[in-house]
Amino acid sequence: MPIFKIPNVEKLLEKKDINGLIDALQHKDENVRKRTVNALGKLKDERTIEPLILGLKDKHWYVWYKAAAVLAEIGKSAVEPLIQALEDEDERLQSKAPEILGKIRDERAVEPLIRTLRYRGQSIKWNAPEVFSELGEPAVEPLIQVLKDKDNKVRELAAEALGKIKDERAVDPLVEALKDEHWGVRERATEALRKIKDEKAVEPLIQALKDEESTVRFRAADVLGEIGKSAVGPLVQALKDEDSSVRLSAAEALGKIKDESSIDHLIQALKDEDWGVREQVAEVLGKLKNVRAVVALIYALKDKDWYVREGAAEVLKKIRDKTAVQPLILALKDESEFVRWNAAEVLGKTGDERAIEPLNKVLEDDNEFVRQAAEKALEEIKKNKS
Repeated sequence: MPIFKIPNVEKLLEKKDINGLIDALQHKDENVRKRTVNALGKLKDERTIEPLILGLKDKHWYVWYKAAAVLAEIGKSAVEPLIQALEDEDERLQSKAPEILGKIRDERAVEPLIRTLRYRGQSIKWNAPEVFSELGEPAVEPLIQVLKDKDNKVRELAAEALGKIKDERAVDPLVEALKDEHWGVRERATEALRKIKDEKAVEPLIQALKDEESTVRFRAADVLGEIGKSAVGPLVQALKDEDSSVRLSAAEALGKIKDESSIDHLIQALKDEDWGVREQVAEVLGKLKNVRAVVALIYALKDKDWYVREGAAEVLKKIRDKTAVQPLILALKDESEFVRWNAAEVLGKTGDERAIEPLNKVLEDDNEFVRQAAEKALEEIKKNKS
């Protein structure tokens, strides 16, 4: 069929004219190619595999996108041709073929994909972890071997993929990867261990809190918050880390663990030099809902940074301790509308009549949302009174 003629794709589909449809898939008119690839999707004929693979190179996104979907639906018959396509020089084909092989989930693709990752990793690096996670269990042992590859980027991708697969066989190799010479591999290994959630990783992750790279320490603290209930002591020490992001991560982790023994250390951390850490600590103290935290949070209402003051007011809303009423009344005059807004809301929750007069004055606040919060708070207090 000459490519300058407009073929009747619907008629070709009705006749199941595979050769005619294959020709139409190469037509210069993109609308013809789009209709043709849709038609081939309805047939799912193995004879169209090679043409569909060529369709992955199409300039129009819909054609190559639909071709990929059809090949995934055809399934196992397309595996060998797609494996061969891994060696093609076209970068789009190099990146699309692994994605389709992942969706088909045939273990024949594992070793070729590992080779591609090692020797042509640039072309599939963006989706390699997802591809291997879809392949699942058959990819675990080969990926463990890749953790020893000379290319640190390849090791990173292998660690990330193992985390997505969540197979316990990967725990020990990933723990070993926490000692990798490249910080990126150590970070990916840490994140992978979070996903697998095996207690064997807790002690090595505690050691990772001392890693020379702050990004790894940050990640280790974060993961210990999810799987390291026995890591309270090391996380408390991490509240004094030289890097503020690590201190913040340690505070957040302690909030997840909710161990009462960390309260005094968190209260001390409310004096941290970094406002982000102070804000996070205030939020964590709110989650613990301990009365001992109230005094510290009242102190935080006077913080130099409005983000911290606003966060402390928000936290006191959850604790609802009347010890905070007077400081919250003072916070109604804060320069930040966010602090005034939260203070008004908290006072409404306390139901304390001492707040009525100050809240009445706030009804004249410059900010509409603050006025609305004060009005609602007064209603709550009056309702509680009656």
